[in-house]
Amino acid sequence: MEQRFLFGLLMLGEGNLTPNYLFFCFVASLGVLQFVAGKYARRDLMLLPPRAAQVVGVGLVVGAFVWFFLAEPGIFIPGLAGGELLTFSLASFLAALLITRLVAAMMVRLAAPSPEIRRTTGRPGQNES
Repeated sequence: MEQRFLFGLLMLGEGNLTPNYLFFCFVASLGVLQFVAGKYARRDLMLLPPRAAQVVGVGLVVGAFVWFFLAEPGIFIPGLAGGELLTFSLASFLAALLITRLVAAMMVRLAAPSPEIRRTTGRPGQNES
């Protein structure tokens, strides 16, 4: 039995289609974000070195599509409609963007030297303030 939310406007469908679609959109969005981050050297989105981010990004997108269409043989049987697909893909993209930004920010923060190290590694004869 299908489940409906938001006064019947949002349907979760039956079976595994909805969670599989959410996971597919999340992984594909993560791949696109990594490819773009590697291409334009966006440190706020990059989880790997630029070239590796591009390669991993393409791999994630291709892998997501292959997995989804193999895991969902009944994809063309009526299930989710346009509104649900748009809502779930947008939610998955926003989740991928948020997680990517958080992980990238933590990686940048961990790679930066602490303030104590910066103060003690100044050049000789330099005034410290």
